[in-house]
Amino acid sequence: MRQALGADRARIIALVLGDVGRVVVAGTIVGVMAAAWIGKLMSSFLFRTQPIEPAVLGSAAAVLGVVAMAAGFVPALRAARIDPVAALRD
Repeated sequence: MRQALGADRARIIALVLGDVGRVVVAGTIVGVMAAAWIGKLMSSFLFRTQPIEPAVLGSAAAVLGVVAMAAGFVPALRAARIDPVAALRD
């Protein structure tokens, strides 16, 4: 629909990746908070380790973010390739 109204392919890709990015950020925030909370709960079971390791949490969040954005790139390309006339007919 947006392409039929004049949006170019780059704008469509940016729109889809923006939606993916918002979900990734929200999931990362919730996941880091949950990991920190569970780490504090499990601290009595840990031996010579910290319940919260910022380097581990940060690197895990970064890797998952990159993978999620890469996975969102395929649907973004597919959305940008749709013919506007065929989409309006359907």
